[in-house]
Amino acid sequence: MKRIWLFIAMIIVLISVSSAFAQEDGISLEYQILRKMEGNELVQTLQISGKVPVEFAEKKIGLSLLYPNISLTDSLEDIEKFAALYQGVIRPDGSYDFTFLFEGEEGEYTVILKVDSFLNVFSKTIYITSVQKLADLVKELNEKTVAPSALLGKIQSEWNHLGISLSGFSLLAQPEQAAVSSLLTEYPEQYTIDNFKEIFQLAVLKVGINTKRDISTLKAIFSYYEASHLKLSEKPLYSDYTPHNEKAVLEQFQRLSGNLKTPEEIRTTFFESLFLTKFHSLSFDTQLPSLLEKYRGLIQAEEEWIRYSNLSEKQKRLVSKYIMNQADTFQRMEQVKVSFLYALNHISELEQESAKPQSSGGGASPAGGSLIIAPTETKVPVYEPVEDFSFHDLNEMEWAKESILKLYEMGVVGGKGKNRFCPQDYVTRAEFLKMILTSLNLVQKNAICRFDDVNSEEWYYPYVASGFQMGLVKGMSPSLFQPDTPMTREDISVMLYRIIGYLNRAVVVKQIKNSLTDYDDIAGYAKNSVLMLLNYEIIKGYEDGSFQPKRNLSRAEAAVLTVNLLNYINQ
Repeated sequence: MKRIWLFIAMIIVLISVSSAFAQEDGISLEYQILRKMEGNELVQTLQISGKVPVEFAEKKIGLSLLYPNISLTDSLEDIEKFAALYQGVIRPDGSYDFTFLFEGEEGEYTVILKVDSFLNVFSKTIYITSVQKLADLVKELNEKTVAPSALLGKIQSEWNHLGISLSGFSLLAQPEQAAVSSLLTEYPEQYTIDNFKEIFQLAVLKVGINTKRDISTLKAIFSYYEASHLKLSEKPLYSDYTPHNEKAVLEQFQRLSGNLKTPEEIRTTFFESLFLTKFHSLSFDTQLPSLLEKYRGLIQAEEEWIRYSNLSEKQKRLVSKYIMNQADTFQRMEQVKVSFLYALNHISELEQESAKPQSSGGGASPAGGSLIIAPTETKVPVYEPVEDFSFHDLNEMEWAKESILKLYEMGVVGGKGKNRFCPQDYVTRAEFLKMILTSLNLVQKNAICRFDDVNSEEWYYPYVASGFQMGLVKGMSPSLFQPDTPMTREDISVMLYRIIGYLNRAVVVKQIKNSLTDYDDIAGYAKNSVLMLLNYEIIKGYEDGSFQPKRNLSRAEAAVLTVNLLNYINQ
C-alpha cells in the first residue's frame, strides 16, 4: 500500500510539470461502465483499458480518477479529490486494463495514467452517466409507453445520460434514425439497464446495413462496426477485399441486403458479395476451380466437393464451362451451388453434349443473354380499369383466366381498351417487367437507367430502371433496351431465375429432370434457367415433350407464369 501511495504522489508532482500524451503518441484509452442488479442493489463496475507502446511491457502503470470539477491545474495534494487510485502491470503486448467497483455520481471524470519510470502522464476526460434516466427509459420501453418519436428525441438529446454513443447513429439520415427508434419500441423481449446499449447498437447496425444508401455511408458503417460486431478482417477470405474491388463488393452487398438481422447474417452476405464480385470478374473458366475451392465453406456442399475432387481434369473443365455459361443469370451464391450440383450430377450428359459437333448458333449473346428480335410495332399499352372485372375476350382462356383476374385484382395488369385483355398478344419486355416487379413489390422509385430508347417520361421507365438497377435485365445492346420487343420462353426463364436468385429463393434440386426433346435448341445462356424453372414447376413444357424456347410468350401465358412465380416465392 505504501508503494502505491508513493507512486500516486509521483503523479501529483509530475502533473504540474509534464505534458499529457496524445493518442498518436502510442497510448490509447477506452472505457465502459457495466451495471447489474444484485437483488435490489445496483452494482456498477468501471472498466478502463487500452494500449501503450510495447517498449513499456512488464512495467508498472498507475491509474488515478479525478472527481468532476477537479482539473489537472488544481492542487491535488488532497487525496479525497480522487475517485479511484490503482496500480497494475502492462502486458507483453502493451495492453493494460483496470476493472473496479464504481460508486460515484454522474459527471465528467478525468483519468490519469502514469507509466513507471516515464516522466509524462496521459489524461483523458470521460463522462459517466447516472443510471436513473436509463432506468426510467427501460421501464417505459418495457411498458410500451414511449412512442418512437419521443424515443428519438431522448436518444438525440440525452444520449450521454443513457450511456450510448451517437457515432454510428449519426451516420444515418433522419428517416433511418426514426426507423431505429421504431425498432427499439417494437423490441419483443425485456430491456434491462445492462442490455439497452447493445440492443441500441444492433438496431443502428441493422438499419444502416439494410438501407439502400450511398456507398460511402455503407463503407463508414462497416468501418464503425468492424471491431465491435462484424470482425470481417478476422476471416481469411477478407484478404480478397481490396480497394480495387471495394466499390463493386459494396454495390453487390446492397443488392443482397434488405432484411439482414444479425452480425452473422451480415458477415455471410458480405462474403457472398465478395464471392459474386470475383465470380463475375472471371475471364476464363479455368479460373473457376480455385475460386470455388477458396469459398467452398460458403457453398456448403462438402460431400459433393469430394466427388468433384475425384473428377478428371477434363470433367472438371466441363463443370466449370457449364457454370460459366450460366454466369449471367446468377444473383446469389445459392444459384452457383445449384448449377455446380447439376453439372456434377449430370457429368455424363455434359460429356456426351461436348462430344457433339458445335453449331454456330445457340450461344450466349454479348449483350448478356437475351435473344435479339427485331422490334415490332407494338403500341404502348394504355391500362384502363374495368368496372365489373369482366374481360370479354377470355372465353377461350379458361386455363389462364384465374391468373389474369387475380393479377387484375392485385392491380398488376389492366386491359387494353374497355373490357379487353388481349390475352393472345405477345407480352413485351416492358410489359413483363411491370407484371413481375409490381406483383413482387420490387419497383424502386428512385431507380435510373440510361438507354437511348427508354425515355424517362414513358410509362415503363420505372420498371425498366428498377429491373436494370437490380441486375434482373440487361440491354439488347449497351445503348438499347428494346422495351417493345416480344419475350421468348427462354428469355423469360432467364429473367424469372434471376428474380428467384435476387430474392434468395433458389433451392437445390438433387435430381434435375430433363426430358425435353428440343433441349439442344435452348440457348446456352438459358439452359440452366429453363431446367430450374421446369423443376420448380413455374414453367411447363408442351405435351409433345418440347419446350419451344424461341417461341414468343402471350400475355395470358405471362400472367400464368407470374402467378406461378408468386406461388413459388410464397410457399
